[in-house]
Amino acid sequence: ALSEEEKSTLRAGLITNFNEPINQIATQIAVLIAKVARLDCPRQWPELIPTLIESVKVQDDLRQHRALLTFYHVTKTLASKRLAADRKLFY
Repeated sequence: ALSEEEKSTLRAGLITNFNEPINQIATQIAVLIAKVARLDCPRQWPELIPTLIESVKVQDDLRQHRALLTFYHVTKTLASKRLAADRKLFY
């Protein structure tokens, strides 16, 4: 198991990769972020959604696209949670 400090470092590193030029790698990073978000968001990773929204607002087209791709995968993954308490995030 990872310590909370290691998890925090990994989460911070994941959301700095919005400028990945290779589509297949960018998609895998987005899927990985979504899988981590399924376990950690919003309680242990409250800055994820605000970071994605801020990245969509930048002028860099590639960064915007990657942030939207990640936002799509995160939203899709979080919406698939089955517990009632988790689903309340979307109502």
